[in-house]
Amino acid sequence: MGGRARRVRADRAHPGGLRVVDQPGAGTPGPPVSGTPEPRRRRRAVLLLVSISLAGLALLVVAGLQGTLVYYRTPSAAGAVNAAGQRMRLEGEVVPGSVGATGELTRFRLSDGRHQVPVVVRGALPDTFREGQDAVVEGVLGGDGTLRCDQVAVKHSNEYRAAGEVR
Repeated sequence: MGGRARRVRADRAHPGGLRVVDQPGAGTPGPPVSGTPEPRRRRRAVLLLVSISLAGLALLVVAGLQGTLVYYRTPSAAGAVNAAGQRMRLEGEVVPGSVGATGELTRFRLSDGRHQVPVVVRGALPDTFREGQDAVVEGVLGGDGTLRCDQVAVKHSNEYRAAGEVR
């Protein structure tokens, strides 16, 4: 073909017909033709930018929720781990006969049926707090295995029964 570049163009005079034309400026690239890599690069760049943005957003959501998601352990799980000095949340049944108050302190034991953890609370307990009732307590576990808690929540059934009504 010599030093001239050739291009195929549609011939408008004949529908569906093509003709070969010489293009001046041999060896110089012309404008991008549809189907070349240029739109693919742009699509990849947009896809990459969207992926990075979504990953960053997911990271922010997880980091934001990290401090708010606090699960509780059972007394057996707390006894199996050396967690002295750590803040934790325990759930269990208040052992009947274990509740005792001395001044501002209230002492009781939480049990999950296998293991018991002594608990010390400073201040008032919720009105619904009873022996034999499930409770969730949050505080710091001491080296002696006693949980010194600052929050007590009583778990209860979602069914309401009037006073004196038999289950």
